[in-house]
Amino acid sequence: MCLYAIKDVSKNAAEILFQYKDEDFDSFIDVIKAIPLNKTTYEALIKLDYFTEFGKSAKLLAIYDLYRNWSDRTTIKKTNPEPFSIGLLNQFCSKETASRYYFDDIEPLLQEYIKLIPDEDISQKEKIAAQLDHLSYVQATGLESDRRVGYVRAIYPCKRKADNKTWAYKVSVTFLGKGKDSDLTIYKARYDKCKLQKGDIFYAESVSPKDYQSRRYWYLMDYHKI
Repeated sequence: MCLYAIKDVSKNAAEILFQYKDEDFDSFIDVIKAIPLNKTTYEALIKLDYFTEFGKSAKLLAIYDLYRNWSDRTTIKKTNPEPFSIGLLNQFCSKETASRYYFDDIEPLLQEYIKLIPDEDISQKEKIAAQLDHLSYVQATGLESDRRVGYVRAIYPCKRKADNKTWAYKVSVTFLGKGKDSDLTIYKARYDKCKLQKGDIFYAESVSPKDYQSRRYWYLMDYHKI
């Protein structure tokens, strides 16, 4: 991944990341502490799977928010302890009063809480939206199972000249397996049974070529949304 090509990653941020590319970090919190990037840059890189050695995107976003919101705290009110359990607070606080927990160093609490965050990814739709937003293209997954999985980039009706009625829909698609862009036509009767819109992900069950005036067009005959 070329860092200079990512929207929201400045030249200075890219150079900082290059400085740390061979550094061995024990945890994602150590990354956040060491590498001074702004919130927009961190979130973009996380969604683009730049930090996958530390976990999946949804988990890393949760860790980043946790650290931003709690790393400078020295006390936590007993009336508002969330997201931490009372057991964790009792285990890691340095002292407590009737109303508060006090911490000489809150990081051990954060590290222990992180173990409870499930290692889950953001949705495929969110991931593709991030790629389009920050890279301006959809990255190929390289998976054979994704060869027929398409992402709808645009869709518009095809109208007959005779009566201006819609007879089909033209769909601009990126197939995720190889990152290949294609234009497909869906007959209106089929489209009405399963309507697609920009941003939808679908599985192409049947695609058929049709030749017209020396040109070949591809028709999406059957599909289902994912």
